[in-house]
Amino acid sequence: MTTAEDEKIDDKYRKIKVLGKGNFGQVFLAEEISTKKKVAIKVVDTTRFKNEDQRRHAENEKEICKLLTTEIHHQHIVHVDQVKVENKCIYFILEYVEGGELYERIKLEGKIEESQAKVWFRELISAVAYIHKHGIVHRDLKPENVLLDKLDSIRLCDFGFGKVFDASKLLDTYCGSPFYAAPEMVTATPYRGPPVDMWSCGVILYAMLTGQLPFHCDTMPELFKKISLAHYSEPNSLSEEALSLIKCLLCRNPKRRITAEGVLKHAWLLDNNNKKMHRKTFSGIHHSLSFINYNSGKQPYYNISPSPTSTLPSPILSVGDDELASYSNTPDTSNQRPSKATRFLLHALNKKSQVAPSREKSRDINSGKGNKTLLVTAVRIKRFFSTTFVQRRLTTT
Repeated sequence: MTTAEDEKIDDKYRKIKVLGKGNFGQVFLAEEISTKKKVAIKVVDTTRFKNEDQRRHAENEKEICKLLTTEIHHQHIVHVDQVKVENKCIYFILEYVEGGELYERIKLEGKIEESQAKVWFRELISAVAYIHKHGIVHRDLKPENVLLDKLDSIRLCDFGFGKVFDASKLLDTYCGSPFYAAPEMVTATPYRGPPVDMWSCGVILYAMLTGQLPFHCDTMPELFKKISLAHYSEPNSLSEEALSLIKCLLCRNPKRRITAEGVLKHAWLLDNNNKKMHRKTFSGIHHSLSFINYNSGKQPYYNISPSPTSTLPSPILSVGDDELASYSNTPDTSNQRPSKATRFLLHALNKKSQVAPSREKSRDINSGKGNKTLLVTAVRIKRFFSTTFVQRRLTTT
């Protein structure tokens, strides 16, 4: 007798339309034939993987989604019905969330009023706090991976760069979208998972409230330099409490960056008053956060530029492998200079532009002679860029 687990995907579901495309497959809107229930099916074709990193990310996503089908459930995380491997493809059968991406809502409204942003951000942070509590880090938090359901509530999705972490170890996989990447990501520094997610949440909050990104430049070296120094402008249109929370999230030192639990106790989320305080902004031009479609599918990317002629896609960073440790919730009071390794990285970025060297060349460096510290740093930089600037992955919308 054939069980529901053994039933073939094509026999159980009728595909309706393509919702999105990526490097390794597609996301379909489908209907369960027996119940007429609509679902989203994310299909990852494992034969398209080009390296072990891509295979490892898929295995991590499969592990997390299996947990979401059984042990881990949260009202603000997309529910996973089933994970199935069939014909060298991984199928993720997901709850279909009808309201679309937070990304699209920001695009439509220009920016989100603080009263509404409080509701959505509280829901997002409650989901992030939940996964952190259960030993999962997302590592690709951005408005495209935050959905709105038919009741206008937040649903966190897409664990393609997620990881079940060990709190006693550091991670060294550098992944996600550069505009949302934390300083420890862009400087190729071994990092603890949860603080990386909290930085990304800070960028999301800034984008929601202003319709702009806090870090925007014409080139990747300039972008990474701004992120590594946490240089952004404070809009004078926001309340004092909102600016305070953004500052706690966009803290350069991950040990002093606010935690998800800390955010839920912050005055901005607890206080319903929007007291506006005019503050002097840092020098610099506000560049609009504009939204355009990448290629033919519904795969938007950010075009962040001071002029309408300059475009900058939102690539994916991905290399290395992982480990993690503990972190505190102390406010940032440091104005330290970047570390020697960071300064070396920024110097290399400014000279090298955006060409990604191969892993083979990185390994060749190890066989040469010279200063060991310099060689190790050079290897890490090359690894960091080895798979950067690839096409945007598929989403689960």
